Amino acid sequence: MTHSKQIQHWIAFAIALLGTLILVNVSAAENTTGDPWKMLILVYRNIDTDYTDIDGQAKHLTATMPLNDAENMVENFQILPHRNMVYDYSAHLGEMEAYVQYVDRALTDLEPIGNGYWPSPTTTAPELDQYAPPGKYDSVIVFWQASNPDTGQSIPVNGWGLGYWPYDYANNMTYATVFNISWVWSDTDPCRGEVFLHEWLHGLTDFYHWLGFPFPVDGVHGADEAGYTADQNGCWKDWYKDYMQGLVLEDGQYKALVPDTWHTGSVTTYDIQGWRAEYYNNETLSDLPVVVRDDAAIDFDWQLGSPHPLINPDHFSSRWTKDFDFAGGRYQFNITRNDGLRIFIDDSLVFNEWKKGSATRVSDIDVSPGMHKVTVEQYEITGPAGAVVNWALLPEDQDMETYISPSGKATLGGIAAKPADILRYVKSTNTWTMVYRGSAHNTTKNITAVHIMDDGSLLLVFSANQVIPGLGTATPYDVVKFTPDDPAHYPLQEGTFSWFFNGKQYGLSAASEKIDALDVVGDRLLLSTTGTATVTLPGGATLKPAKEDVFAFDMATGQWESALVIDGSTIPALARNNIRGVWDDPASDDYYVIVSGAFKLGNVKGSARNIVRLTPNGGSYTPSFVDWLAPGVKPPTNLDGLDIVK
Repeated sequence: MTHSKQIQHWIAFAIALLGTLILVNVSAAENTTGDPWKMLILVYRNIDTDYTDIDGQAKHLTATMPLNDAENMVENFQILPHRNMVYDYSAHLGEMEAYVQYVDRALTDLEPIGNGYWPSPTTTAPELDQYAPPGKYDSVIVFWQASNPDTGQSIPVNGWGLGYWPYDYANNMTYATVFNISWVWSDTDPCRGEVFLHEWLHGLTDFYHWLGFPFPVDGVHGADEAGYTADQNGCWKDWYKDYMQGLVLEDGQYKALVPDTWHTGSVTTYDIQGWRAEYYNNETLSDLPVVVRDDAAIDFDWQLGSPHPLINPDHFSSRWTKDFDFAGGRYQFNITRNDGLRIFIDDSLVFNEWKKGSATRVSDIDVSPGMHKVTVEQYEITGPAGAVVNWALLPEDQDMETYISPSGKATLGGIAAKPADILRYVKSTNTWTMVYRGSAHNTTKNITAVHIMDDGSLLLVFSANQVIPGLGTATPYDVVKFTPDDPAHYPLQEGTFSWFFNGKQYGLSAASEKIDALDVVGDRLLLSTTGTATVTLPGGATLKPAKEDVFAFDMATGQWESALVIDGSTIPALARNNIRGVWDDPASDDYYVIVSGAFKLGNVKGSARNIVRLTPNGGSYTPSFVDWLAPGVKPPTNLDGLDIVK
């Protein structure tokens, strides 16, 4: 029943070796209860092996474990799992879930150990690889037959069982063996389960000792030294209870499986790097989970199967949790559910389809910058099962820089600004920057339209005549270019003004033809005016774009284009408003616009403080909001002029 001194030395050596391989922050464990230890039981009923007897004679043993003995061993072991010996002895901090696998192959080539033999991990390696690849189970225990029940021939062994620390020789599981002692498995045995508990605790002791927790000098064998005695039936219940609750007092310190050991998790869960996945054999995420493991991603199509052999294929539920560092903005969540699924960010429910059936959804969710705990919950009723959840920051929020000019005096991000100024806003950092201060360049008229050139130059339109020293008077029909000497330094300092587009030269002169929105796409100058404009097309025809339209001038040919860029009449309710800012997204066919006054475009309701995306949908456009500001931030004034850089 005890290990040899040689085995104890091997254990001590392995603990020291493992300690040099992995560093673990034990204090970081925050679970309120322990994780279930996932146990695989391998039952080898047959043995067919050569060995050397204690008298030095070479012998061979062929034997089969009686089926009744095998069933009794399994039944005797099964008092260990959840809400029985492990759960109760540990004061409800620990639990075990066991999966039984009968192996048809006979044990051969047992490995010598001390003065006997045992089915080492080398002997059982084929089954370990087949049934227990790394990460699937925390522990494995081997039941085997060491004697012929008819003749009494027996292989020499070192006690009824052995228990070892987790290491790669057993696919990183704790490893234990127990051979068949038929009289122990009787249902009248008052100490039922202690044999298996003892050997399993050896692996736990070595694992948590390696993590730095204190244990008695002799570990599980330290009952006598600690002053414990067996009860009248020869059972060690009091010892195991105190051991599993960390109440063994040695040198003035409580040792063994103290509560923090269970809270740290099992072999497969103590150092989770991905999602903490918890699986339950019910639809309600109730009681303790049956399986806890490290899932790299939520991307599962179990079809008619289940997440794990210990989980039923129907009527189960799952919970995944992980902390993520969000840049902040609107994220597109891609979700596939079968059956119900819901998502929490911190404690807020952001997606909820907790119902039977399958569906694939896309959900846009605003997330503030910083660390957030994401929790995904799923339940399965019957039939196929699956869950997929992933997300990405929407393109308009990926390092988007928004350039605007306020229509009135405002303080933005602590910066006092006037209508003659241009500011930049970066959503990912929630910061404002003064780009162009009109008073510093002797341009004090309201800027109604702006565009940032690739070289850092600015294109400007003023709402009234603006005298520019050295250039002349810029009218609301003109586009002026400002080229800074140092485009990388904000606010822009010294620079040169020049003409970019002279509106009157190309027919813009009426009061309704003042420019209040512009963008440049290649050789095309996109414009919108304060009212209806009349421009002459090649061939002499005229085009009359309204205030809700965007039209284009081809700077390479010096001619107006005949087709509207945005036909506002195709958008219900836009005709009552004016487009006063426009940006053509080069990565898509979408347009970003500022709309004057209060508006309601379909389900989109807002004002000139908002930016609206217009997505072509075959003859018209689908409006949607652009969340260009961090959650909770609102501009204190309407916007004049718009440009965006991604």
